[in-house]
Amino acid sequence: PQLALLLPAAATSTLMHGFTSLSIPLANRRMEFAKPAILEISSAAISLVVTIAAAWWLRSVWAIAIGGFVGALLRLTGSYLYLTGPRFRFALDR
Repeated sequence: PQLALLLPAAATSTLMHGFTSLSIPLANRRMEFAKPAILEISSAAISLVVTIAAAWWLRSVWAIAIGGFVGALLRLTGSYLYLTGPRFRFALDR
């Protein structure tokens, strides 16, 4: 019964990874590894802390989904706010 609710909730982190800025691969291409590494490590560390805190508080498998969601959200927002580069906009090809 919990799996039917848990799978869509966990899939939101995958969906958020799809909306991550292209500044991360562009920085890697320009051999600027420091900022993407800081972003990845900090979002993973904060996600780990949130997962452990949620597991201690909830004592449920939902803690893993919450931690994954927070990590993906931090990576998504950090890729737009922290990394520099061209700002891509959505446009339809004519």
